[in-house]
Amino acid sequence: MRQRACDGDDWDGRPVLGARGFTLIEALVVVVILGLLAAVMVFVVGGTTDKAKTNSCAAEETLLQTAVELYKASSETEQYPTKIEDLLTEPTKFLRSKPTNYTISSTEPGTVIPVPDGECADE
Repeated sequence: MRQRACDGDDWDGRPVLGARGFTLIEALVVVVILGLLAAVMVFVVGGTTDKAKTNSCAAEETLLQTAVELYKASSETEQYPTKIEDLLTEPTKFLRSKPTNYTISSTEPGTVIPVPDGECADE
């Protein structure tokens, strides 16, 4: 293939046959499309994180309430635990670790409530 020289008056502005590369317009179109896709993904992912947080809080509350009920059913006196630590001690040990977002109410036995400064406090 013959290549044209780009010097002087020989250049007429048309691409050389067989030349490789993208024009500025093609590159801009690709950048705009990628920008639109990124904007859509940010919008979609932003909504799912809130939903995931809500689902996580609900699951933690259900887990803790189940542990409280199991504690009551397995105790000889059939009383609810008075503090979270009761669920963490041997021999019962209904929880592996201390919950961070929920605790047991001190005024209403067996009731699970959100920790005031926890992530689930506004639920």
